Amino acid sequence: TIQCQTCSAFLYRGRKYNSKKENCKGEKATYLGIQRFRFYLKCSVCSRPITFLTDPEKTDYEMESGATRCYEVHKDKSKTNEEIAAEKEHEEEIDPMKALENRVLDSQREMAELDALEELRALNKRHARMRGGMGEVKYVLEARERMMQLAKLCEEEGCEIQLNEFGLTEEEE
Repeated sequence: TIQCQTCSAFLYRGRKYNSKKENCKGEKATYLGIQRFRFYLKCSVCSRPITFLTDPEKTDYEMESGATRCYEVHKDKSKTNEEIAAEKEHEEEIDPMKALENRVLDSQREMAELDALEELRALNKRHARMRGGMGEVKYVLEARERMMQLAKLCEEEGCEIQLNEFGLTEEEE
């Protein structure tokens, strides 16, 4: 995302703009044999010309004129993670108790992750048993069928049988 210096309008990355492409000339024309390009486009609000160069070294682009580049969080994320890891290593070298605390915290986090994984596996097994085996559904259907047969038999003989919600008599339970 870039912002026009004249009207402060934002030109978003991923949006299509009409532009002119030109090969760069001079000492910075290539990087490891990859040609650099200069793009000319106009601000969509005030029509000010904006130019930027491709940067194959960082797989990005460099602003040349007409606009300023906005801060992008995902660019600094990897740098921040590396800095945190380096700081943690430095603290562990200086303070052995800190190293022990970090190992304990790492092992606790690992145990919590293993418990969560085990719980998910058990849940998946339960779901697979319900989907694949259909055992409980078959049991309910069989019980209903038995209830219907008992009701029909009872009707024919004129007797009354006490049935529970699954269609089982007191003796069958």
